[in-house]
Amino acid sequence: MVKRSIAIAICFAAWAVVALSVSSASVEARKLMEFGNVGWEDEMSRLDYLDSKLREEPESIAHIIVYGGRRGDRRGETQARMACIKDYMLNRRGVSADRIVVTNGGYREESTVELWLAARGDRAPVATPSVSPEDVRFKKGRIKNWRCRCNL
Repeated sequence: MVKRSIAIAICFAAWAVVALSVSSASVEARKLMEFGNVGWEDEMSRLDYLDSKLREEPESIAHIIVYGGRRGDRRGETQARMACIKDYMLNRRGVSADRIVVTNGGYREESTVELWLAARGDRAPVATPSVSPEDVRFKKGRIKNWRCRCNL
């Protein structure tokens, strides 16, 4: 009987340790959507969706990862897109600066934007570039004024 009581106590202790470690473990951010080269109007509607999610979950943080494409972009295009997104979210949608993180994700086959949502303390999403910077071929020219990209 004593051995059985000790075995039960050990099982409960092990269960408690596992339950506590699972509940205190950091949770992954969740991807809301991913999209490629769309017009600025379409991009704004996707950012509006992200804004609605931020309003539904006031303790969450938006992570936006922007990737340049292998071909067809001009130098500075990814940075211009990042600036447009951040400006739109902060100034037009009124999102607090501490609730949005915009990251340059490197390069992929096509220009891509990922929208993620994470609770404070969750692990931030990690960029997943698939094209080496040496393999990127830019169009002639450079974007000098980012506002021209987003019609501001």
